[in-house]
Amino acid sequence: MTATVQPPWTRVDDLIVILRKRWERGQYLRAYAAGEHWQPIELNVKAPTTGEILADVDAAARWAERFERDSHHNNGEPRFSIEYRTIKGNGLGTNNVAARIRIETLAELCALLRTSADVDTLDTLLATTRTTAPSLTGWVVRHPLDAIAHHSVWPLLLAVVQWIETHDPTKYYIRHIDIPGVDTKFIEQNRKILGQFLQETLPSERVDHERSNFAERFKFRTKPQYVRLRLLAPIAMFPLALSELRLRVDELAKVEIPITTVFIIENEISYLAFPTTANAIAIFGEGFALTTLETITWLSNKT
Repeated sequence: MTATVQPPWTRVDDLIVILRKRWERGQYLRAYAAGEHWQPIELNVKAPTTGEILADVDAAARWAERFERDSHHNNGEPRFSIEYRTIKGNGLGTNNVAARIRIETLAELCALLRTSADVDTLDTLLATTRTTAPSLTGWVVRHPLDAIAHHSVWPLLLAVVQWIETHDPTKYYIRHIDIPGVDTKFIEQNRKILGQFLQETLPSERVDHERSNFAERFKFRTKPQYVRLRLLAPIAMFPLALSELRLRVDELAKVEIPITTVFIIENEISYLAFPTTANAIAIFGEGFALTTLETITWLSNKT
């Protein structure tokens, strides 16, 4: 049995796919949020030519019937306006076929795509932002779909931004943010959008642009990093009974150990078994990045 080949004539569903992709890129909502004057949308329709109609009158008639049916809502109201062109041919007489559709208003587009709720949500978010955090209004205008995607937690997101704006994060860990409904898990789940908000609102000197970690980027206190080291021979500044230490990296950076050689060893057994060596220490790498040790600047003077 030979399968029926669908002629390449435009269906209403094809037009909706085009418009849906544009909607999902945010172009219509961005223009709406920015208060731009609405520009009617026009899309061309590929309809049967005279030759195609003569070749298969029934297929052309079915296409025209379906296009006309699908161009109306269930209540009979038009989904968009249609511009027709006239074609003529021997044995056909005069026929009008769709050439272009036109969507006159945003409301008409929303009814076609069933996105009216998005506009209502955006209106609410814009009103809330203008009242609560006006400096973020521009962000919402530029990223309306992202804002809509976070509408359920929007008040909490704005509250976090306000808290950080009015506190000195260097005195707090993230878990100290004192907002009902906000905990470290909330910050982690929403760190991307919160990061964008804070980039928008905080002075540049309050952002460490070299850091990707949220807490470090916005200068919260962070859990200290530790380094484990062995004294490979007695060192006068430490009691003789000590052979191994675990110290905070930031504190070790302030206290230079009087040695000449440093061994950084990744394997723990090798680290523990490393032989006695005068004027030397062994640091257990533990898989941490060497950039961690770079903050201990006096290490660069050792061999």
